[in-house]
Parts: sequence; C-alpha cells; structure tokens
Amino acid sequence: MPELQDQAKAAVEKLLQSQEDQLFAELGLRGKAIDADPAVAGQFDPDISYDAEFAGPMDALKEFGQRYFDKVNRQVYDLVCGATKESEEDRGKLRDAFGMDKTTFAAVLAGVLVSSFGWAPAIAAVVAALVVKLFFRPGYELACQMWKEKLPN
Repeated sequence: MPELQDQAKAAVEKLLQSQEDQLFAELGLRGKAIDADPAVAGQFDPDISYDAEFAGPMDALKEFGQRYFDKVNRQVYDLVCGATKESEEDRGKLRDAFGMDKTTFAAVLAGVLVSSFGWAPAIAAVVAALVVKLFFRPGYELACQMWKEKLPN
C-alpha cells in the first residue's frame, strides 16, 4: 500500500489545487478517456487534456462527473466513516492519515480505493480529491457528520 500511496500523492496534490467544478469536469474527462483507451485507467495522473471535439462540452463533462461522484459518494462515505468490520483496517489507515495533512489523507484514500475496492487509479485520485475538497474540515468526526448530512437520500 505505501507504494500506491506514494504514486497517488503527487497526483492528488495537483488535483487539490483545483476547484470542485474543475474536479467534476476532470472526473468526466477521465471517464471519457478510459472509454477511449482503457490503459488510462491504470495511472493516478494520466496525460490527458480537454479537447471539445473528443470530450464534448465542458458542462456535460462536469455533469457526468457530478453524477458519477453522487453514485459512489455513499460507498466512499461508508469506507471512511462507517462501522463495518470489512473496512475496519482501511478505516484505521484513513483515520491515521487524517491527522497528517489533506494531501496525505487523499493519497491514502486513493490507495485504499484502488487496493481494496479495485478502482481505477485515474478515478480514485479525483474522487479522493473531491472528498477532501467537499467534506473535510477540522476534526474527523465533524467531517463525517457534515458529509452524512450532504448524502443524497
């Protein structure tokens, strides 16, 4: 896992500099790129850029990224803040990383999503960055409480 975390760290550090809308668009763009070339999925920081002819309108990418995030939001919340025995070890790693810094937490989360759930690194990095940007304020418990309030019904 430390190797995955190291690979993810540079990618999430760069992603955390983006605004939420940019991250949703990036998630949509990476989804399109993976459809076109599945090898893109295996990289935390794939070398892709927006091309309207290939990817379509930016608003559509953002909407796709938002919908995808909404779809996986509960699963990631359950991993980070839940109480299931199956995810207890991963949750412990995430709690430990939470006390460090946002980049480390996002890198550990991305690594866990890849190693324990089989997610594509290209997608896991963006989802981890979105989780940090949208929900994590001081205090692990408070972050989970705030996140739970924003989950779709």
